[in-house]
Amino acid sequence: MERRRLLWKRLLWIGMGLCVAMGIAAGWVWMQMPTQFHLVAGREEGQLLSFPFAVEQNQDQVMVSEGSQAPLEENIEKTQTYDATITFLGIPMKEAQVHLVPESQLLAGGKVVGMALKTEGLLVLGTGKVETKEGKQVCPAASLLETGDIILRCNGVAVEEKEALEKAVKESGGKAVELWVRQKEGEKMVTVQPVTDQTGQFRLGIWVRDSAQGLGTVTFVDPLNGTFGALGHGVYDVDTSALLPAEEGVLTESSIVGYAPGESGTPGEMTGGLKKQHQLGTIEKNTEVGVYGTVKSSDYSLLVSDSYPIAFRHEVKTGKAEILTDVLGEEVEAYDVEITSVNQNGLAGQMGMVVQITDKRLLESTGGIIQGMSGSPIIQDGKLIGAVTHVFVKDPTKGYGIFLETMLEEVAA
Repeated sequence: MERRRLLWKRLLWIGMGLCVAMGIAAGWVWMQMPTQFHLVAGREEGQLLSFPFAVEQNQDQVMVSEGSQAPLEENIEKTQTYDATITFLGIPMKEAQVHLVPESQLLAGGKVVGMALKTEGLLVLGTGKVETKEGKQVCPAASLLETGDIILRCNGVAVEEKEALEKAVKESGGKAVELWVRQKEGEKMVTVQPVTDQTGQFRLGIWVRDSAQGLGTVTFVDPLNGTFGALGHGVYDVDTSALLPAEEGVLTESSIVGYAPGESGTPGEMTGGLKKQHQLGTIEKNTEVGVYGTVKSSDYSLLVSDSYPIAFRHEVKTGKAEILTDVLGEEVEAYDVEITSVNQNGLAGQMGMVVQITDKRLLESTGGIIQGMSGSPIIQDGKLIGAVTHVFVKDPTKGYGIFLETMLEEVAA
């Protein structure tokens, strides 16, 4: 009798454990399901989701069911949006939207360019001690500011450059200054009392940055409006590892003087600089999924080559593809790669696919993907599908790629 009671108790605990596990799994699956899909009008479409998931239309105007489909609409002029439902084994799981877009093409990039970004306010890198005339070590901003904070104003005056903050502190005459700061929790005002250093200057004991620059690759330019997308990931501050809060910036030509090949454990990188006198466009957004802005039509030829039809994530598949880059010379060339895995069900961000370099020329010269190649367009079946974003440190022949669809969504946001 006692054994039977213990057996039932164990079965009960096992059942409860299975229910919890299934609940967690269902929640994870639900979170991974996309909330929107894009289809190109007039194009034969493949599967939107893999079995056992499916997308069912809520309206008769557009066909979005699973499997091979007939062309949807012909010659539409602007995007049309329809409601749909994602199902699991026929059970409704999540509402989604299907965006039917006109057939269009983008100019593919592959050109390494310079990027100079101006921060929104001043990025706090850290706080430190100031040695006073009396030889004391004082940290005026301790516990008031921390790494990653953004200083927007000092005594009511906007500070967009380090010199502006230094001037405001100097003009305070040693009195406490009011700093309007953006922190993780929101914006607030903090009061900091400057101290006089050994040279007689008023100091706050704060290290700040007001700009950043580097090299990256342009992915595409939209010939209709001059919008460009680059990198496929954001520009991050080297000291704080935080996304640089860019207010504005410029796209410039670059001068590449060489590169260090990558090897296991050590990513390769390009060496070069920015030709700031040769500005190609303006940077308007620095986001987690790329850098975006506009270029003049007269400079298109310096950044892009051929035009390609766009492809959305459900059209991307494992297999052969190409990347476009000018890493081995002044001209953009195509190099063979293999897409070894694709994550179509989730938004995936910068990690929608894994790309492996197979081109012997590139492997012999760079060892694979190197820093500076982020943003290199990926072409599959004659369509622009995304861009290279990251290299695997342990295996520089491989890296992540972002879907073009994700970058286009950021442009439209």
